[in-house]
Amino acid sequence: MLFVTPDKADRRRKVETALLVIGVAALGYNLRGAITSLPPLFPELTSRLHLSAATVSVLAAVPVICFGVVSGFAAWFSRRLGEERVLGIAVVTLMAGLLLRAAAPHILLFPGTTLAAAAIAVMNVLLSSLIKRRWPERAGLLVGVYITALSLGAIVGSLAAVPLWNATGGSVPLALGWLAAPAALAAAVWLPQFRYRTDHGASPVLRGLPVFRHALAWQVTLFMGTQSLLYYATLSWLPSILRDRGVSPEGAGDRDSNLARGRVHSGAPDIRRARVSGRLGMTKTERGALRASMARVSHGPGSSRRSTTISSARPVTEGCTPSASNFPRPIRTAISGNAPEPGDTTPTVPDAARRASSGARSAGLEPVLSTDCEPWV
Repeated sequence: MLFVTPDKADRRRKVETALLVIGVAALGYNLRGAITSLPPLFPELTSRLHLSAATVSVLAAVPVICFGVVSGFAAWFSRRLGEERVLGIAVVTLMAGLLLRAAAPHILLFPGTTLAAAAIAVMNVLLSSLIKRRWPERAGLLVGVYITALSLGAIVGSLAAVPLWNATGGSVPLALGWLAAPAALAAAVWLPQFRYRTDHGASPVLRGLPVFRHALAWQVTLFMGTQSLLYYATLSWLPSILRDRGVSPEGAGDRDSNLARGRVHSGAPDIRRARVSGRLGMTKTERGALRASMARVSHGPGSSRRSTTISSARPVTEGCTPSASNFPRPIRTAISGNAPEPGDTTPTVPDAARRASSGARSAGLEPVLSTDCEPWV
């Protein structure tokens, strides 16, 4: 019989976690470069490939159309093959699409771009889902890594397109296919994840849920569609507008990359919050119990009209000063150190509150549980 020592098991978990983080970052890096690398070169591609303005407009719209059409099939693929395998197949498909449009630009420009955009659409949907399933307790950290890598890939695509075109003497195949190299590297990095497979088919209730009947679903769709319209329209045509007004091709690509630089800052807070959470010294069990307590704060008796938030920025003296009686029983137990009240089956948090408070202070924060100061029963 083969025995695995605790040290070996711990090392194995660390290696698996590191491979997951590196794999997610590698896939995320490839999600926008294939799109952002084209707009700075639209005038050159129009001239070399003899494209009309209408054709270039359709080329710019292909990724967004694929996102809307193909994204709906991502969950179907995932249920049958597993998220890890679908993501691996998608990044290989992305590489194949980039190579196809580079091999025969006059013939395969649109098919290759469509194939690459369809692969990106699948990865857009499944990467976030995989992160929350594989590492839920540190999902914020991994989402931050994912967003940062995605933004860096978009920035590099915009910045490198024109210099690479000039350095190669205007090579259309290289301009259209050079991003297949990082896609191939991402596929190699993702190989260890193929051995993971979790069946998570939707429940019958969710499968038949008539989402289109809910006003909120249409509101979210309208909001997301509008912001995508603004982003991709600006991304596609800003370089051409700037060049028409005298900006150099390199400068136009640099300014187009500013659209992605903001996302680097949006991913950094997730990483910082996850690092602070790790410094609070709470075990996984205690974090789970604390989350259960927070759920009771939000859904406890009479809580529908209350607002309760965790804030690390507000001073204790702002508003009312919370006391132990303001908190639900598990938090009162943790603060006072008393035994649970008879008949209370809610999970307790033995030292989590005190350890979280001292850990946050050592991190330069002052955690406060802000309530409306109504006592809980």
